[in-house]
Amino acid sequence: MSALTRLLLIRHGETEGAAASRFYGRSDVPLSSPGERQMEALGRKLVDRPLAAVYASDLRRSIRSAEILGRSHSLEPTVEPAFREIDMGRWEGLTWDEIHARDPKYAAHWLDGPGATPFPDGESLADFRARVIPALERILGAHREQTIALVGHGGTNRLILCEAIGAPSARFFAIAQDFSALNILDWYAGGSVLLMMNDTCHVGAPPRARNGG
Repeated sequence: MSALTRLLLIRHGETEGAAASRFYGRSDVPLSSPGERQMEALGRKLVDRPLAAVYASDLRRSIRSAEILGRSHSLEPTVEPAFREIDMGRWEGLTWDEIHARDPKYAAHWLDGPGATPFPDGESLADFRARVIPALERILGAHREQTIALVGHGGTNRLILCEAIGAPSARFFAIAQDFSALNILDWYAGGSVLLMMNDTCHVGAPPRARNGG
């Protein structure tokens, strides 16, 4: 069997204002205090796992989460802008009720085909994949026979998980990614194996899933 890279794919911790359940893609919202504690708990859980590198997007919630995670391994995060959350266009910062009230026709159209319909004035899943997956392949190739962590976003992680299991983009929103969720994947030259998905047992009661990335 060809050499593998083990990927610890993690969603950042809870963000400020998460209770409002708003759509956050490119918006640069910070971690909340509970979000910092979630990442500290995950860091303790992973302290005995050897990590060669920790990657993050260029958004604060991802970078700060990766900093906390990397502390126990004496690793600073490597920032890769390609892993930024999907651009939600003019829906950025809105709740679903606000979106439906302001943009009812497009909202209905988007619900009918979220895999094919781009966020208005934002990205489609095809655009999103075109920037995330090449960056993923690059870091996997740079860390053969090593374990690395990537602190991504709800959308980024869902896209990578779909890629790993060969799921179509239409199933993108069928994958749960809670705050500070841990996913573990083994990547080989010829494929991948999903070992764990959306594990949040390190934070006690499972955090609720949110719209925001």
